[in-house]
Amino acid sequence: MHRAPAGRARHGAKRPFELAALDVSAREVLRRLQREADARPKDWAKFTRQAVEFHLKTAESWGNRSVGVDLSQQIDPDFVMGPSALAAL
Repeated sequence: MHRAPAGRARHGAKRPFELAALDVSAREVLRRLQREADARPKDWAKFTRQAVEFHLKTAESWGNRSVGVDLSQQIDPDFVMGPSALAAL
């Protein structure tokens, strides 16, 4: 089944993508995927370690040079992603 927003995106459309532009069945599939992903157990410490590793690799490969500062200084060694981080806000 052709989905107009997805087709436009494949062809390089520059306008913002809005979920409301999807038909009802496509939105329901996305809602189901989100419910199932949300219900899965999460290893927040592992996710955080992986994000830090990615950040450091990007910083070292081009980021630091691009902005002229050491981006590793942005990392809070005590921060762990997850619901407890949001609750602390």
